[in-house]
Amino acid sequence: MKKVYRKKDLSWGLILFTWLNIGIQAIVPLTYAFVPSQASAAGNTKFLKGSADKATLDTKTYTLATGETTASVAQKYHMSLEALRKLNQFRTFARGFDHLQPGDELDVPLAPLPAVTWAEETPVPASASKEDLQAQKIAGIASQAGNFLANSPRGDAAASIARGMATGAASTEVQQWLSQFGTARLQLDVDNKFSLKNSQLDLLIPLYEQPDKLVFTQGSLHRTDDRTQTNLGMGMRWFNDGYMLGGNTFLDYDLSRDHARMGMGVEYWRDYLKIGANNYLRLTNWRDSKDFADYQERPANGWDMSLEGWVPALPQLGGNLKYEQYYGKEVALFGKDNRQKDPHAITVGVNYTPFPLLTFSADQRQGKAGQNDTRLGVQLNIQLGTPWQHQLDTSAVGAMRTLAGSRYDLVDRNNNIVLEYRKKEVIHLYTADHLAGYAGEQKSLNVSINTKYGLERIDWSAPELLAAGGKIVQESIDNYSIVLPDYNFDSANGNVYEISGVAIDTHGNVSKKAKTTLTVTQPAINTTTSEFTPVKSTLPADTVAQQTLTLKVKDIQGNPVDIGEDEITVTSNNAQENSGAKVSALQRQDSGIYTLVVTAGTGTDVIKITPSARGANFASASVTVEADGTTAQIKALEVVSDNAAADGQATNQVKVTVIDANGNPIPNHVVSFSADNGATIIDNATTNANGAAVADLTSVKASEVTVTAALDNQVTKTVKTTFVSDDKSAMVAELKVVSDGATADGKAENQLKVSVTDANGNVIEDKPVTLQAEGGVVLSTNSVTTDKDGTATFNAMSTTSGTFKVTATTNGYSKTASVVFVAGGVVGVKSTLAADKSLIASNGSSAISLTFTAHDNHNNAVTGLTVAFEPNGVEGKISTVSEQDGVYTATFTSTKTGVGTIGVAVNGTRLEELTAVDAGVYSSTLSLSVNVNS
Repeated sequence: MKKVYRKKDLSWGLILFTWLNIGIQAIVPLTYAFVPSQASAAGNTKFLKGSADKATLDTKTYTLATGETTASVAQKYHMSLEALRKLNQFRTFARGFDHLQPGDELDVPLAPLPAVTWAEETPVPASASKEDLQAQKIAGIASQAGNFLANSPRGDAAASIARGMATGAASTEVQQWLSQFGTARLQLDVDNKFSLKNSQLDLLIPLYEQPDKLVFTQGSLHRTDDRTQTNLGMGMRWFNDGYMLGGNTFLDYDLSRDHARMGMGVEYWRDYLKIGANNYLRLTNWRDSKDFADYQERPANGWDMSLEGWVPALPQLGGNLKYEQYYGKEVALFGKDNRQKDPHAITVGVNYTPFPLLTFSADQRQGKAGQNDTRLGVQLNIQLGTPWQHQLDTSAVGAMRTLAGSRYDLVDRNNNIVLEYRKKEVIHLYTADHLAGYAGEQKSLNVSINTKYGLERIDWSAPELLAAGGKIVQESIDNYSIVLPDYNFDSANGNVYEISGVAIDTHGNVSKKAKTTLTVTQPAINTTTSEFTPVKSTLPADTVAQQTLTLKVKDIQGNPVDIGEDEITVTSNNAQENSGAKVSALQRQDSGIYTLVVTAGTGTDVIKITPSARGANFASASVTVEADGTTAQIKALEVVSDNAAADGQATNQVKVTVIDANGNPIPNHVVSFSADNGATIIDNATTNANGAAVADLTSVKASEVTVTAALDNQVTKTVKTTFVSDDKSAMVAELKVVSDGATADGKAENQLKVSVTDANGNVIEDKPVTLQAEGGVVLSTNSVTTDKDGTATFNAMSTTSGTFKVTATTNGYSKTASVVFVAGGVVGVKSTLAADKSLIASNGSSAISLTFTAHDNHNNAVTGLTVAFEPNGVEGKISTVSEQDGVYTATFTSTKTGVGTIGVAVNGTRLEELTAVDAGVYSSTLSLSVNVNS
């Protein structure tokens, strides 16, 4: 239980007196209430109970030897590991009980035990339990009674104590029940109407646990600032030798007002030290506020860092430090009625725990603009079921400060969603941003108003303007204008006035301040009659060329106006930041006449120079720094487009870039071009603003062309470009018979070559050509593709002798050639011998007509043979043999009678096999039979 007081209500003397009073009230009743009962109850109660015949258990210090662990020591003394852990629960270990190493000390029984049971495992006699419980209850009641009697008891105080006892008991019971699931913290704050205002429930539940890690979830439900809020998060803690690292993330949700916020946090703990940091980011935006009319609210972004530590040598003494920072214009860190911009708070506190039963604390929270509070508290920690002497044992405090003892502690964060507020803009006032004019001129303020409730009035503020003789003229409720005052040469503000106004609606809402800046120009200076010359000028980028600019300041009548050099401001805007051009300071030459010098740099640039004085801008002048044409050189000559068709129309393009000695592109510079191999190109071209010029060239010859670019200073550069054959005009230029007269045997081949060119005779490579032949001629392929010379060869075969046409076609153009196939050697079985009759008279005039048809193996007629008809067994005369298309004829006459045969010899060789056809008398495969009668 805590008592909270605010520093602003207490003096330091009263604070010290209160501390003393609290200590006396807390300790004295406890002493009277607890000591008799608890001391007597604890007289025979030991922390560790042995067997029934042994009422006490003495211990000794044991040092672990090499190879020993806590488990082996527990087994050695006939104890469970958990029993040994409880025996040492008030000892503090640097690495924790589970990580003891050889040389570490711990408490063990004086001698091995037959069996060990713990106090909570052994039923406590009913009388003893009741006596201890009663004593603790009496102690709690006595403590509260002492506080009550020492603070002028009244009826409402008695009711408050009753509610506190009830809620405390309820909190204890619920918290003990929830603790079976994890770490639970329940705060029930019941007011005199028995509402749960400012009550809070926190619960941490482990989800996954290993000795070196813990995954958990933590939830909270609380009622704060009349808002019911819930928090749900997950986190993980890594335990290492001597420290813990943790991370967590939370979702905070306001059930009452639908605000949502995300939080992310980190933890770093050691024995006697806890460090934490949290970041809070809103997830929802502005919503209408229930706290104030015409206001909106949303979660404020922020973060905090906390540090809590205790003195290892004196674990009873501890301190804490916390810094909170939130962002926004009206953030309610110290409550909705104390809103601040980007508030922060630093909390410094100390606590002292002489023994586990009692803790004193003091916290000082300091914020911006004097916001602060002081919290003084005393907390009574009654550990039910724990013997009295242990609750008063100062050595037991150390275990509370270790990592093992805080493994399941709740995440330290601000579960309350801190809100940022803003006034809804229900009325808006707009005026002109800037007005300028001459003295006495009336200018409208261009007032525009948007309002929810209707305009009541506009309050203006312009003390300097009114003091200088200016006026604010109201033409209607929402229409105002300004009458400019005279120009003041001695004015400290440069004759610039600020007019501000706020609009107020019929409900008293005030708009944001609208501001108008008013400048009174000097009538004596007239920018129209004033001069800044030359307006335009040009310099070469050679670092030495200079241009002088002259400013003549005049009034409206054209008379010079002499003002100080320091009153004239010269603004120069360079198109190129690194050109190196320089603008000198302005210098006075005569009354109202001022000059400055512009020096060229190494780079091209356009420098716009604008002088101004007394709020008036004079006309600008520009100085153009161009590339130095006298040092022109060709930076590059490159091919832009290549491989155009050599048709005399398609173009290749080259581009030349001309720069000066400093690398600046030179515009408007003439470049000459030439090309070889009969290509046509323009004679010259002029560079553009980037120093580049392009030239197109054509050719009717497919070849590589060298293009030369030249400047007038004899600087040249060359580049090669290529024209290719015009595939679109591809045609068969020639179909030539390379070898002819092959035998028509289906094997011997004639060879042909086709040539493809474009319309200008340029050979075309890789051009497909389709092939056709007549008369049963067989080609080696139906199509060919030309080689780099534009030609392709193919073969033709036939089994039929004769002259045949072969056609080659590409791109719709064809050429035809004739090939000749000749018959092969005469073959007897394919040839025939015939006679018109087989019987004639031997009168020398009667004749037998003989016909020999010569065929080769494929039945082709064989011509050009030397054929002889040879009679055998009969005498007679063979006429001269004649031949037509392979048919050989002659006649046989005789003057002598007889019977015989007539055979055929070809080229002097008698055919041994042939087909003979007679007149129906006799036939033979060797010869014809004839009969000659008288």
